[in-house]
Amino acid sequence: MTLLFRKPGWVRRDVGVIRVSGGDRQHYLQQMLSQQVEGLAAGEVADFLFLDAKGVAQTGGRMVIHAEAVLLVVPCETSAAAAETLAARTFLMDAKVADVSEEFALASVRAADPIEQTGARDQPMTAVPHPGDGGDPWPLAGGGMVIRDRSGGLDLLGAEDWVTARLQGLGLPEASDEDWHRWRILNAEPDWPHEVATGRRPQELGLLPTHVHLSKGCYPGQESIAKMYNLGKPRRGLFVLDLDGTVAAGDEVTVEGKTGQITSAAPDHEGSVALALLPLDRATGEVLGNGAVAVGDVAPARPALAGDSLWWMGHDSDTATMRVLCVCLGNICRSPAAAAAIRDEAARAGVAEAVDVDSAGTGSWQLGKPPDARMRRAARAVGLELEGVARVVEGADFETFDLILAMDRGNEADLGQLAPGAAGRGKVRRLRDFEPDADSPDVPDPYLVGNFEEVVDIVRAGAAGVVADLRQRLDAPAG
Repeated sequence: MTLLFRKPGWVRRDVGVIRVSGGDRQHYLQQMLSQQVEGLAAGEVADFLFLDAKGVAQTGGRMVIHAEAVLLVVPCETSAAAAETLAARTFLMDAKVADVSEEFALASVRAADPIEQTGARDQPMTAVPHPGDGGDPWPLAGGGMVIRDRSGGLDLLGAEDWVTARLQGLGLPEASDEDWHRWRILNAEPDWPHEVATGRRPQELGLLPTHVHLSKGCYPGQESIAKMYNLGKPRRGLFVLDLDGTVAAGDEVTVEGKTGQITSAAPDHEGSVALALLPLDRATGEVLGNGAVAVGDVAPARPALAGDSLWWMGHDSDTATMRVLCVCLGNICRSPAAAAAIRDEAARAGVAEAVDVDSAGTGSWQLGKPPDARMRRAARAVGLELEGVARVVEGADFETFDLILAMDRGNEADLGQLAPGAAGRGKVRRLRDFEPDADSPDVPDPYLVGNFEEVVDIVRAGAAGVVADLRQRLDAPAG
């Protein structure tokens, strides 16, 4: 059961492809899809949703920007209907929509580490076109495209003969569908129609950071997305479960008298791994019943606590230190204050040696500067010392750290775009998720407003919740 994990391998995947061409193609798709499309250059890749007016997904997938067209790579069972709907709404725009699924094949290559391959870019979510033997520019004839996935793996999209030749050149073993689903589950990647289905909202599936641009203009379903986003916490969430027995998609999950559902499952060693929609406490974002879920007589190998599906399952339990990164915009106010508060709270709780904390920003304009003097004064008044100089979040941070704490929803969305894979995205939480009585999901930015004392109080409350949660997970003794 190591194929696609310890041992690299490949798997064929059924796929639908919609080609959108014409001079207005990106402007048109900007108005129809949940993702930012205008401004993307040839070779860039982005995930998207195509919603109806009520916010229900009609399809979703990955768009590939090519010099001649935009390719929408979608589930094969949705391509015809989605292409027909898109084609009917172009009006006077120069945008031509066609379902070209029969012209394409897709194979995915995965492993624990990024796959090295000539003709592929190193940067995630990028694509390189390759002409066919006749030399015609792709996607016109016979060639294909090498796409670098968020995980570091590769997707080979193109003509059947081209994909087959590329796979033969790799010399890797073929994985089974079961191997693929295990990889997808452990990387917390929702799939159509197992997770992405009618009645399920993008936020509860964890799709907002990767599939939705939260500040773009109007598109079908935007009102529903904005309403759910502004409410903060959904009533249920998608989790990875590590189970001691066999389960199947559709099985009912019991959580403190309420029910959830297994959406995908695959065997793993002596038990199973599964994706499951579980009911949440709307006030705290935690799974009901302290994560004590059950699937019939099958119990989880560990409780399903908020975030377990992603960041906790990636933590090596044999490692003595839990690594936490606090992130704001410029890394001179909120995030260094939060990091100092967590260090202080950990010391008070007697677990200072078990927690390693750093901070960073999503923007680079304060790079190399020390924390804001006003923030330092407010923090020092309650015994906190702010450390370091401003730096920006790097791709390696998503591997180095076990928990990445965003100070607000904007930082959370930015981190979702920066994360190189689903496992990295799943490590991202908001600091105030750990504050039971929070009156807002966001830590306000004091840089222009000047409310530094208020921000210190907020990050200290969040830090107390973080350390209490870490103590429970690490089973550390009280100090």
